[in-house]
Amino acid sequence: MRPARPGGDANNPDRIMAAFTSGGWGTPAVAVDGIPGLVDLAAGYGSGTATIAYTRYLPATGTTTPTLQLFTSTWDGTAWSAPARLTNDTLGHRAPQVVYNAANQPLLIWLAGNALRVRNLATGSGSALVLPANIGSIDQLRIVRDPTGNIAAVFTAQAAQRDLYVALYDAAHNLWGQPRRLTSNAASEAYPTPALDASGRLLAAYASTAIAHETRTTTLPDSSQVVTYTLPVEGQTDLWTLAHTFQRNLTLTGDSLTLSNAHPVPGDSVTLSATISNTGDLALDGVTVGFYDGNPASGGQLLGTRSLSGPLAAGITATLALDYPIPSTGGPHTFYAVVDPANVIAESDETDNTASRAAFGPDLEISDTAVDSWGGRDVGLRVAVRNVGTSPSPATTLRFRRGTSAGTVVASNSVPALAPGAAVTVITPWSTSGLAPGSYPFAAVVNQGDFAETFTANNSAPLTLAVGPDLMVSPYTIWRAPQPDHTSIIAARVYNIGAAPAMNVTVNVYRSWKFDPLTLLFTRTIAALPAGGSAEISGVAQGTLGCGVFVQVDPAQTIAEISRSNNLAALSGDGTPCMAWQTYMSLMKR
Repeated sequence: MRPARPGGDANNPDRIMAAFTSGGWGTPAVAVDGIPGLVDLAAGYGSGTATIAYTRYLPATGTTTPTLQLFTSTWDGTAWSAPARLTNDTLGHRAPQVVYNAANQPLLIWLAGNALRVRNLATGSGSALVLPANIGSIDQLRIVRDPTGNIAAVFTAQAAQRDLYVALYDAAHNLWGQPRRLTSNAASEAYPTPALDASGRLLAAYASTAIAHETRTTTLPDSSQVVTYTLPVEGQTDLWTLAHTFQRNLTLTGDSLTLSNAHPVPGDSVTLSATISNTGDLALDGVTVGFYDGNPASGGQLLGTRSLSGPLAAGITATLALDYPIPSTGGPHTFYAVVDPANVIAESDETDNTASRAAFGPDLEISDTAVDSWGGRDVGLRVAVRNVGTSPSPATTLRFRRGTSAGTVVASNSVPALAPGAAVTVITPWSTSGLAPGSYPFAAVVNQGDFAETFTANNSAPLTLAVGPDLMVSPYTIWRAPQPDHTSIIAARVYNIGAAPAMNVTVNVYRSWKFDPLTLLFTRTIAALPAGGSAEISGVAQGTLGCGVFVQVDPAQTIAEISRSNNLAALSGDGTPCMAWQTYMSLMKR
């Protein structure tokens, strides 16, 4: 129990009174006196004995800040013992509860910081459970005990919402199970009162307060700003009851079985790992997992069994593993893990004990994609495909889909059969006719249903097709013709190898790689350059050209191009020594 705090202090201390009944109440007597501020109080009784547990604020040794400390006093049939201090730390001990076990020994259950503890006050043995942080702030602890000594701790926890939980102490294993949520709704649960029926089923009554959310507005002080906010508001409170049957159950989920390597080489070894969950309420002994090559229900081969060395507490997972040598012949396999294969543990659900995992065989992977421009509207869709599996892959189809791997097919090509580890680069011709300038996402997908693969996440890869102009100039299309008057006629042909026309294309010709106004020979503008087209520009250069001729297309980068890497080219000088040319060539090689 947890009554209202009396509020005593050193000058007006609290006292605990006790009275017993056996056909009638005895005279109340002082059990504990002189408590300078009682906080929590609980009592439990056995055969001819009783125990009181309470808390008060007191500094731990070596500290000055008071924290809640735990005290007990025991009735031996004649008198109450002097209070004994059980704790001396800064954890904060609260919500004590007392019950007696079948051996007439007092058990103390309480919250210590973020842990739920139980201690046998006669033997000193005990167990602690660190409560998960995600269930929030915990209070209103209540307990009940069954005839075998198991203790159900019912409490409320406040995170995003306030709900009821139960954690079961398994007396046979001296283990707490992880808390199980009993309610999950927007209402606020409080004041739980638990009990056990004759079958050991947990019954609990509690108050449930409806929570509504109201939208309100307010004007900030000294400001005209209006703020809108949502406020939770308590509604009607009702009395509810619930029932929970404590169960034993082991579970293997769909992803419980894993392999250490999805792409091993034949002859290597992999580790099969099965993660078992105790989804029941009680700890379980003798947890065993059987590993099979193939479905054991239809003749799968037993590869081996593994067992836990100790009990598996409720709400806890454990992993058992088995090494498996890969056959030299490779090939696909489907592995199975079965928990409790001999069915020696009586479970509430026997249908969730199996997990499977398909593995090995051929495994195609798209390792690289690119789009090669062939001039104008023609492109090459380049895809590298590799078989990273353990057995040969049959011939299959490579498809190109608009947007995602589920989009419309726009092109396809054949991929030959590949040995394990082999790779091939497939180039698929395509035309961008009908596509306006812009960027278009595609997905390259190999083997969409042509043959079975155990791992298909690597069967697709994105590639982006850019439709637009692509201006190019080449050293092989720049000409210099020296004239008798010591001038030179410079000519260059500029190409548009993209899929869209370019308008007002500026071309600058320089005598130095510095590309500044002092080295500019002349500028020309090409009014229109169609996709796949070309145009020639020319001009006259005065003096020697020892540093060479440098042609730059669209120097201000005003045209949205697919690539700018081919917008610059140079022709060597007229033989006059020039360090700038060697510097330029050095930069171009990097």
